[in-house]
Amino acid sequence: PGIPILYTGHSLGAALAEMLSLASNGSSPSLCFASGGAKGPSSRFNLLTKSSDITCSVQIVNPWDPIVHFSMDDQIGYMCVYHNVSEPKPCAKCFQQGRASIPCEECFNDAHKYINYLHLLNRNDTPTCFLKTENNLRSAFSVQQDTVKS
Repeated sequence: PGIPILYTGHSLGAALAEMLSLASNGSSPSLCFASGGAKGPSSRFNLLTKSSDITCSVQIVNPWDPIVHFSMDDQIGYMCVYHNVSEPKPCAKCFQQGRASIPCEECFNDAHKYINYLHLLNRNDTPTCFLKTENNLRSAFSVQQDTVKS
């Protein structure tokens, strides 16, 4: 009681951190790395009761991370996307061929592992953060990917 708590995690741990933050009614925020999404599970447990619930979560995102890419519709909260991240070679094929492909395994190794997120935090640039809505997440990722390719 009276001690501030910040939930944090990576991948599945990030989704759990988001759900714990929602269960605290936002009194304990979450800082997440590459969440696989918590919207579906949170809805099943009635943790998403009002739209303001989602503002207690902040997620650090590599735009080439296949876990985030394939779970865009299940993301909640603020998304902080790093720009000017080079596309790992296998990721374009992964995004075209789908989750169960060899390029996705290689993309996963290049973009999703926690060490890659630590490298992002060590860079001298700042991510662009925005509150996730149905429309703005896909456009933010497509702008990022178009910018890096050109």
